[in-house]
Order: sequence, then structure tokens, then C-alpha cells
Amino acid sequence: MPASMSQKYRISWPMVWVGLIASNAVFATIMLWSLPHLSQLANGLIMFDARPAGYSLIQAQSIIDALGKAGIEFYHGTQLRLDLFYPALFAIGFALLIAKFLQAYNLPKWLKIALLISPFLTAVFDYSENHYIGLMLQSDLPLTSQLVATASLTTLLKSVASSITQVTALILLVLLLIQKFRKQ
Repeated sequence: MPASMSQKYRISWPMVWVGLIASNAVFATIMLWSLPHLSQLANGLIMFDARPAGYSLIQAQSIIDALGKAGIEFYHGTQLRLDLFYPALFAIGFALLIAKFLQAYNLPKWLKIALLISPFLTAVFDYSENHYIGLMLQSDLPLTSQLVATASLTTLLKSVASSITQVTALILLVLLLIQKFRKQ
């Protein structure tokens, strides 16, 4: 590939920072405002989004019952709306970060692509989780064990994919730092 062509596709640090700052701004809003507010409305219960290991039918029903009408409206109107933006911003921010780190390595293309999959899987699972949480919060639908199990599974998968994404970025950072200090 000609040098001008590869330069055209280089990721800059400002691009990475914009992606990460946007992602973390929404994440901070969710973690510091909307989820604590929902938890307060639900007498201290931890919300679906913040249960990385998932939840049972009994736990889901307890959350919904404790939220009441005002909490369910806030979940639908605020939390799930904020969470429309976060998964995409997370995927973009971390994909840019991982891709930036990968620019320092001469790895096979298939390996680079494999390392970039987890941020996008995180987003897919997060959007799925939001869909199923929305279904669970609909008062006209009965809360079934199958619905809760599916919602819980998407929460668990989101958590695993997110962890893989963050560990991948951390490992690449550490390897890059080791490489940099060895050259000095």
C-alpha cells in the first residue's frame, strides 16, 4: 500500500480523545445521575443495567415493583434514551483507541479485525439489553421467566464483551509502553 494511502487511514490521537470523551461523558451521566436516581426511586435496588452478572425473575419483578410508575417512566424516558447514545459511543471510542494502539504493530489484518470486534459486540449486546429492559418495563406485558432470562443474558454478554474490550485496550497500552521504554 502506498505511504499516502496508509497515511489517509491513520487514526489520530484527537480522534481517539473525542470518541473517549463523548463516551465517558454519557457514561458519567448514567452512572452519576440516572442510575442512582432510579436506585433511589426503587428503595436502593440496583438497576438492570448495573448488574453485570444478570438477574433472576424474582429480582426483576422486585425492581419493577419498587420503581413504581414514576420510576418506570424515568427509566423509559431518561435512562433508556441516554443509553441510545452510549453503546455506539463506547464502540467508536474503544475501537478508535484499540485501532490507534494497533497502528504500532505489524500484525496480520485478520488479527487486528478480531481485536476490534469486542467494542462492537458490546454495543450490540447493550442495545439488545435496552430492548429487553424496555419490554420488561411495559406494564401491559407479563414478566415471564423467558423474557427475564433473555434480558439477563444480554446484560451478562454486554458485561463480558465490555470487559474484553477494556482488557484488550489495557494490554495493548502496556505492551506499547514496554516497547517504548525498551527503545530508550
